[in-house]
This record gives sequence, C-alpha cells and structure tokens, in this order.
Amino acid sequence: MEHLTTFLLLPAIILTSITAGASFMLWSIYHHKSALWIVYTFSGLCCFLVEIIIYRYGIAIEKNVTNSIYELVISFSDLFALVGGVLLAYSLPKLSLSFTGSIYNWKWEFFIILSPIITFIIGLLFLINIGRPLSIWLLQGIIFSTIIISLSIIRLKSIGNKKTVIRKMIKKSTLIVCMVLPFIIIDALGFSLPVYLNDIPLIIFSCGISLITLFYIKELFGSPTYMEKNKITQYFIESYNISPRETDVIEQVLEGLSNNLIGEKLFISHKTVENHISSIFRKTKVKNKMELVHLIHSSSN
Repeated sequence: MEHLTTFLLLPAIILTSITAGASFMLWSIYHHKSALWIVYTFSGLCCFLVEIIIYRYGIAIEKNVTNSIYELVISFSDLFALVGGVLLAYSLPKLSLSFTGSIYNWKWEFFIILSPIITFIIGLLFLINIGRPLSIWLLQGIIFSTIIISLSIIRLKSIGNKKTVIRKMIKKSTLIVCMVLPFIIIDALGFSLPVYLNDIPLIIFSCGISLITLFYIKELFGSPTYMEKNKITQYFIESYNISPRETDVIEQVLEGLSNNLIGEKLFISHKTVENHISSIFRKTKVKNKMELVHLIHSSSN
C-alpha cells in the first residue's frame, strides 16, 4: 500500500503542474487575476507533493549514506514544504476575493499579508528543528484553515453571483476538503497513522481540486475581461450592446461617483444620467450599482 501511494504521487504532480500551466496560459492571454492566483495555488500544492517524494527518498537512503547527507535531503524536502505553505497561505485568500469580485480593504490586506508571514516563520522553525512537533501542527492548521476560510468566503459571496460555474466549483471543492479534513486533524493532533494514510489526503485533495479546476477553467477564464486598467473593455461593450455615453457613465460609477457628480463631470443633466443608468441596468440585467460593479469586477478577476 505504501508503494501504491508513492506511485500515485506522480499523477498528482502531473495534474497540479498541468493545472498551473493551463491557468498561466489563460492569464497570459486574457489577464484574469484569478487565473494568476490559481497558478500560485497549484504551484504550492505541487511543492508539497514534491516534498513527499524527496522525504521518501531520504528515508530510503538513510542507512546507506552519512548522517549529514541524510539531513541535507530531509532539509531540502522541508524547504519545499515551506515554499508550498507560503504560496498557499498567500494565494488562497487572494483567489477567494478575486473570485467573488470583492474590492480589497485594509482588513483583508492585513490577513493576506499576515498569513504567509506566520507560515514562513513556523516553516523556518520546522526547517531548523526548533519546536518541530508544534511547528508541524501549526503549519498544517494555518494552511488548511486558510483553505476552509477561502472556500467559505467564495461560497457565501457567490450565492447571488450570476456565475453559476463558481458555485459548482466551490460545492465540489468543499466536498473534497471535507473528505480529507479528518485525516489532517488526526495527523495534526499527533496520532500515529501509517505512512500511506498520511499521504493519501494530500493526493486526493490535489488530484480532486486539479480535475475540478481543469474541467471549469476554460469556462471561467476562456474569454476577455470586462475591465482592464480601470477602463471598460470592448468585449464588455459588445457583449451588452453598451453605447459610448453609457460606457462613460459606467466608468464613473466604477469610480464611486453619485449621479449628480457624474452629470457634472460628463456635462449632462441628472435626468439623462438616470436614463443611461436605467438602460445599463436593463442591458446587463442587474438591479443596482453595487450589482453592476460586482458584475464587472468579478469578470475582470
């Protein structure tokens, strides 16, 4: 069974690498921010999988090499775990916010910055063997609590989102997290498990999330964005048949201006602004300015 789990690591690494590569390709074409955060996320998962292989190699050669070489191999594997932890802790909150079209505020920026810093510090302790058991528990706790929090944010905020693709992805992803979470909790609490049982949750999680992402990635990111460099794109204009003046109004709405200020800036009356906004709402099938902003930001992300 142990050899089987080692063998399964290879397709898991291939799947995560393909997902990261496909996301990077779509990001380079259409510049969706979420695609870039997916690249970082799956790069982090790939680091964890590579770490397991290097660690297994270190255990296999332990009796045939000097202690210094063995420690070097194990430290190298720990380094991959550290890099993977930092990538996941940084990219997952960013991914959840960009998926939902949310605009960052200082609270979320603080969480996004603090999470990888804590992971990095704990990872260093893990790397140099200071407080190793505590470091392992905290590192796993931070990484998987970040995953759960990120999925929860997306799930809660995309209930009213017109992107049913995101809702389908999150439902399936949440199911996979629930499947592997008991193994993670048992391992983090220090209960002794067979080696192959320690590896199976990460293999299941990586393969499952990779397949889900690959299945939906083209539908999510296979078209141009609605906004680039704070300007409405031609793709959005053509998709919703937006007139040039309506485009001007939308860009002012995105800046947070009131109807009166929009009228003053565009040299049109308050009533004309209201007529344009009503027409925009009808064409885009939104009910208010907040939904309009969310529609544009979520597509752009």
